[in-house]
Amino acid sequence: WKGFDGLIDALVVLRQEFSFLKLLIIGDGHDKRRLETLRDKHSLSNAVIFVGRVPLDKIFEYYQAADVFVLNSQYEGLSHVLLEVLSLKKPIVASNCGGNPEVIENKKNGLLVEYNNCEQIKIAVKNILSDPYWQNISFQDACYQSLKKFMWGDVIARTINVLKEINQHG
Repeated sequence: WKGFDGLIDALVVLRQEFSFLKLLIIGDGHDKRRLETLRDKHSLSNAVIFVGRVPLDKIFEYYQAADVFVLNSQYEGLSHVLLEVLSLKKPIVASNCGGNPEVIENKKNGLLVEYNNCEQIKIAVKNILSDPYWQNISFQDACYQSLKKFMWGDVIARTINVLKEINQHG
C-alpha cells in the first residue's frame, strides 16, 4: 500500500530525461523481494536502492539529501514524515489520500497526485526538478506557513477553544 511499484515504474521513464535519479527505499517489509525483482526487470539495480531500516536519529540525513521526497501511499493518517520533510524545506510529491492533503497544499508546499498514478508522479517529479520555484524563498515560506498549523502549542490552544465551544453549547 506504499506504492513502491508505481515509483519504480515512474523512475524508468524519469531516468530517460534525468539519468542521475535514484530511488532510495527506506525500511523493510515483506514486499522487498518482489520489489527487487521489479527493479531488476527494469535494469535499475544501480538506481533503486533498498536502504533497509534506518535509526530515527539518522533518517533526517536521508531527507536532507533528497532532491524530491515522494510518498505514494494508498492510505495515510496525519503523516508525520511529511511534516518532517517540510521542516527541511524539501519538495514533496504525495498521493492525494488520507491526511496528505491536510499537510500538502498543492502547488505551494508540494504536489498532490493520484495514488500510484505513474504518469502524474512522473510529471510532478519532472516539475520539481525543472521549475526554480521549488528552490526559492516562496516555496520555503510556504513550507514554514504550512507547518505553523501543526505546532503543538497551537494545536492545544485550538483544541481547548473547541472544547470550550462545546461546553457552552452543550
